[in-house]
Amino acid sequence: MILKTPFITFEGTDGAGKSTQIALLKEWLVSHGISVVLTREPGGCETAEAIRELVLSNKSDLGSRGELLLYLAARAENVRQVILPALEQGSWVISDRYADSTFAYQGYGRGLELVELMNLNAIATGGIMPMKTILLDIDVAVGKERVMKGRSELDRLEQSSLDFFERVRHGFLKLADTDSNRFVVVHADKSVDEIQQKIRNALTPYLHGHS
Repeated sequence: MILKTPFITFEGTDGAGKSTQIALLKEWLVSHGISVVLTREPGGCETAEAIRELVLSNKSDLGSRGELLLYLAARAENVRQVILPALEQGSWVISDRYADSTFAYQGYGRGLELVELMNLNAIATGGIMPMKTILLDIDVAVGKERVMKGRSELDRLEQSSLDFFERVRHGFLKLADTDSNRFVVVHADKSVDEIQQKIRNALTPYLHGHS
């Protein structure tokens, strides 16, 4: 599906600072008179948020394929209820995670077949993919340390090993290398302002019509 309104996604391993950068980006876009809808994965709507609770709960004993299918179900509803309606109304949509997280986490991290994941994702989303993906790249040990600060408990996915997150990080970078026109890789060890400026520079061409 060809989108006329920018759909932007943020990706990266935990602790990369996606939430902070998304909030700053929204503030900047709104200052330019742009309507912005934020969403996240898994989540974004009531159904998907319920799935989020299940898939991230430490009480959930999910296998790789069960986990995958729950993420895809949540994404299908997020697209149907939030993303597509917002884009059709002319709002920019910014999502904290999307399809590339499935490819990186369930593909490179869990070892599921990447082509199969891409085919299933196309069914779940109706082929909707972002115009630009901001990949905040960070050393996984540093990211995990950030996540653990001020947290009494980590969720099911956050408790995964550093080796798992290394595979995920490698997966993200591989995806970015394969689709360099869509991805913008930003090193997340810079200052908040430096990171935000790189993101704004990448998205400036989209402010008054995208190329």
